Amino acid sequence: MSMLPKRNNVATELTWNLTTIFENDEAWQAAFDEAAHAGDRAAEWQGQLGASAQNLADGLAAILQAYRQIEKVYVYASLKSDQDTANATYQGFSAQAQSLWTKVSAQTAFMQPEILAIDPDRLTAWLQTPELKLYQHFIENLVAERKHVLSADQEALIAAAEIGRAHV
Repeated sequence: MSMLPKRNNVATELTWNLTTIFENDEAWQAAFDEAAHAGDRAAEWQGQLGASAQNLADGLAAILQAYRQIEKVYVYASLKSDQDTANATYQGFSAQAQSLWTKVSAQTAFMQPEILAIDPDRLTAWLQTPELKLYQHFIENLVAERKHVLSADQEALIAAAEIGRAHV
């Protein structure tokens, strides 16, 4: 029975080229830090989404931008960890990315309940405005799931509980 070669003994052309995601680990760290700040900025929209169509559009943009940034950080960390599961550095990257995802999920758990708290007629009218046209399908899907969405506090509790399950 032959043993698998160590990662550093595998020809580069046979490995994933993750530089298309981040040039190096330092770039990943900078993006991780920025994604954490984006999550903090998204959380600042709590209690404001229902004030106007513009607030809803701006708040959704901030929340979804935070998730786009986190997704990129998460994918890189996961792939780096999968490349060599014995590499503690990249196991740490993966754990950090999972933790950030959970943190931002808890920070933005208010989004769905807050949107669903908007008067349905008002929300329908807002969806016809240019600033919310981009999010119409997203919001309509959310409204269709209304009976499955908990209160903001309950959604935050569930999101925060993911911290304990992130490494299972």
